[in-house]
Amino acid sequence: MHILLRFGVMAFLLVACSAAQAKCIISYEDLAKVQRIADPQLSPDGKWIAYQLGVVDLAANKTVHHIWVVSSEGGKPRQLTRGDGSDTRPRWSPDGKSLAFISTRGGNSQVWILSLDGGDPRPLTSLSTEADGVTWAAKGDVILFTSQVFPDCPDDAGNAKRLKEANESKVKAQIFTELLFRHWDSWREGRYTHLFAVPATGGTPRDLTPGAYDSPTFFLGAPDGYAISPDGTEVCYTSNRTKGSAGQSAAAWTTNNDLFIVGTKSGEPLNITSDNPGSDASPQYSPNGRYIAYTSQARNGYESDLFRLRVYDRESGKTIDLTTGFGQWVGGFAWAPDNNTIYFTAPDHAHQPVFKTSVTSPKVEKVFDGMNDDLSVSPDGTWLFL
Repeated sequence: MHILLRFGVMAFLLVACSAAQAKCIISYEDLAKVQRIADPQLSPDGKWIAYQLGVVDLAANKTVHHIWVVSSEGGKPRQLTRGDGSDTRPRWSPDGKSLAFISTRGGNSQVWILSLDGGDPRPLTSLSTEADGVTWAAKGDVILFTSQVFPDCPDDAGNAKRLKEANESKVKAQIFTELLFRHWDSWREGRYTHLFAVPATGGTPRDLTPGAYDSPTFFLGAPDGYAISPDGTEVCYTSNRTKGSAGQSAAAWTTNNDLFIVGTKSGEPLNITSDNPGSDASPQYSPNGRYIAYTSQARNGYESDLFRLRVYDRESGKTIDLTTGFGQWVGGFAWAPDNNTIYFTAPDHAHQPVFKTSVTSPKVEKVFDGMNDDLSVSPDGTWLFL
């Protein structure tokens, strides 16, 4: 198996100074000149890699990101987007001819579509609550994204009205009746993260996760807490809907995140991990859509519990443990094209090797000593992309 190593690893500034010369000191300005490469995405045919590149603008005190593409065999990269706004999170269309991405051009964050045949990008969304986290179904025309909305507003017009009232009000005090009301430096302000689906050709986005719940749940630095089935007909997402004794949300002191599935056009959500009291997160559909792989912790309320790898069989409704007896945290993981093998990373003596296991033979084997947590597999399954 050929291993493609270290795409997008940031280069450190190394300055060679002889003993006769003065010491070379790396300044903040020097570090700011280093361009940040992130979020590499392999095209469906495995021939191209789209990624975001960030350039620091010291005068404006910000980092501007744009989308680039390069051949998976190497060569000269090509810049696809330009302008004053930032363009991030590129995601390939099923035919590999277009990219969906998040852009702040126009003043706020929305989903945009870019044809690789040429022409200017076109906006797909124009929500008052903005858009983020775009994902494109592997074999369908459905696009999934997130937005922070007021749960009691039935549509975007209602959200726009609430935002306008809040901005124009002279009263800036807020009343909170339950936790969580703040994450890091951001107040909730009555809004919750919801998942939306919209056709790639455009239309009115559909809220797939209504209610006063974060769906997906907030995770710092973790893989996406949601995924769309390859045919675009179903979504799986993480949500903590545990209630306290008084009926209020218990998300602030429990870790009982569950996985729910719901149709992109209609249907009620189904909890597929209700048997596990700990956190279930980071779902990924197998290429044929039969299985959903995810990370799972056994104990409720213990954020440092062991992350295991499990699989939910959509045909039988059964759950299979794939890492029984394995004593390290499962990190990033990716399905192989055979719909059976899963590659994943896990810490091991200050390294981050690649391991594999499978649905039919759930036994962990190390396949590569590495240092990266981002992981994907080429369409033909002949090499890993780290």
